Amino acid sequence: MPEAGWNAANLLQRADPGAKAREAQRLQAESFGAELSRALEDRVFDPDPETRSLAISLIPLVQGSVPPELLVSALEDACPDVVLAAAEALANLKSPRACDAISECLAGRPDLAGPLALALAKLEEPGAEELLIDRLGEEEPAVRVAVIRALGASGSERCKPELLRFLQCGEPAVEGEALRAVVRLHERIPRAVTAADLPSGLIGKRLGALVTSRDRSAQLTAISLVAWLRPAEGPSLLLGLLDSPDRAVRLAKRGADGSQSFFVTETPDRFVRVGRRFLGPQVESAVRIER
Repeated sequence: MPEAGWNAANLLQRADPGAKAREAQRLQAESFGAELSRALEDRVFDPDPETRSLAISLIPLVQGSVPPELLVSALEDACPDVVLAAAEALANLKSPRACDAISECLAGRPDLAGPLALALAKLEEPGAEELLIDRLGEEEPAVRVAVIRALGASGSERCKPELLRFLQCGEPAVEGEALRAVVRLHERIPRAVTAADLPSGLIGKRLGALVTSRDRSAQLTAISLVAWLRPAEGPSLLLGLLDSPDRAVRLAKRGADGSQSFFVTETPDRFVRVGRRFLGPQVESAVRIER
């Protein structure tokens, strides 16, 4: 039917958000060809921001050529969901203009810095990493934190000097994110950064605070640092996590024989590996790591 695509796209204008989501899933499962693609392009300008967002998110999944300018213009939308949908669509389509467009949007939307930086990193292009590094000069701390996080997740050896530079920049939030990014870079590319690259005395100053922090990511960073650097105080510091109030680390029981076990849930495999490796022989029979 020539109007099948138009009729299907019109259903995205339903008032019920649940109905819109179900219709979006149906459209992904069915192929309406170029007709649907053109219909969705029209919905990019719909008065309802939810419809705009849904239409944009569907564009990469349907057949038909979509002008990149359409998605680039959506990056200027007032609705954050629409902007993020457009950035994700550009990244998925590997549009030639995606790098520059998302980078410019990142500079102008610090409130969306996190997901925009990740969308830029998702392009997995050398130019994308260079643009992320360029954005480290932004005055807004939220942008720098988001870019550092993205570089830690996807950057190469090229970004190592930049990440190390922020380890002692004087801004606690940025320094903390830089340390997490350096750890992630080492985990992904062990040769990219070594213990010798870290500022002297830095880990000794930071490790205790990371372990005692209430922030889950800080504790996981501490665990990764212990696995990597094997400091002498590592086992005793990790034992302190047995009493962590975080849901990721639960004290399960203390048996009649005095043995303990704690359950690690929803945590990376490195948590379990490190626990087994660094709790130390003196507590090996007393502490059991379980998934």
